Amino acid sequence: TISVLSVVSNKDDVDLGVTADDDVVTVRSVTTFSGSLIGDHAEGAVDLTITVPPDTVIEIGTAVGPITVKDVRAGGTITDGTGSIELRGVSGEYSGGVGAGDIRIVDGDGTFRFTTGVGSIMFDGVMVSGGSNEFETGVGDVTVTFSEGVGVEIDATTSTGTISNELTLTDELLETSSVGARISGTFGDGGADLLIAVGVGSLEFSE
Repeated sequence: TISVLSVVSNKDDVDLGVTADDDVVTVRSVTTFSGSLIGDHAEGAVDLTITVPPDTVIEIGTAVGPITVKDVRAGGTITDGTGSIELRGVSGEYSGGVGAGDIRIVDGDGTFRFTTGVGSIMFDGVMVSGGSNEFETGVGDVTVTFSEGVGVEIDATTSTGTISNELTLTDELLETSSVGARISGTFGDGGADLLIAVGVGSLEFSE
């Protein structure tokens, strides 16, 4: 069963629809914008709480506003123009990104590929063996904390910033320049791959 709860502000300026086609449920909201040459603003708004079975594949996108996903196990894609993305207690394969905003993945267990133009990325969890993971920020820090027993092959670079590493890596290579740094090596059995690219910001690894 999939349930949809909506809280709408200025309902005359919001077009909200829910459709079902076999096993696919689509929730779509369009908000009226008004403004001038110096900017525009939304006339209406809608907050959605969507409850799905844990093994549901999700696809979420919003122009403005936060997105939170909890306890979903089948993976999906999540995109946000301006806002934050938080994944908590999820498993599976996830990808997506934010134009401006932070990304937080807590108690994750799967494969993760996310980017943010301006904002930080924080990961705390497990990357499954055989998975290819990628984090990228234009301006923003990346913090990675691995749970016990994780195996990851790491290759991480910051063009302008520093790297702090508390992990014990096999074949560790740490290179620094006057502005940036790069670290690579194997943590645990190296079963998963993790590629990180930071434009401006710091990198931190811990266990």
